[in-house]
Amino acid sequence: MIYIDPPYYFNETKPTDTFNYNSNFKLSSWLLFMKNRLEVARELLAPNGTILVSINESGNAYLKILMNEIFNKENFVETFIWKNTDNPDSLSKKSRASVEYIIAFEKK
Repeated sequence: MIYIDPPYYFNETKPTDTFNYNSNFKLSSWLLFMKNRLEVARELLAPNGTILVSINESGNAYLKILMNEIFNKENFVETFIWKNTDNPDSLSKKSRASVEYIIAFEKK
């Protein structure tokens, strides 16, 4: 099994982070970034393995299409919805996503 929690794609510009974590990718750059990593992950994945990738609302559809291409849409397992109920009060309301997604594919 492989689990990836990559930088999320945001369809709006976010303020610069206080540490080195790029969350301001253009869509084309983010898709290439993810494609390169998912192709390597597919090679490393066991023949009967599963890959799980966390993503936010903005990138969910784009990532699913990309993973359909790399892992074959017939190998799609599920998109799990994770309801985040434990956000610190120090986060702004805009950055407190209440739902995130985990896309799962098998390798057959």
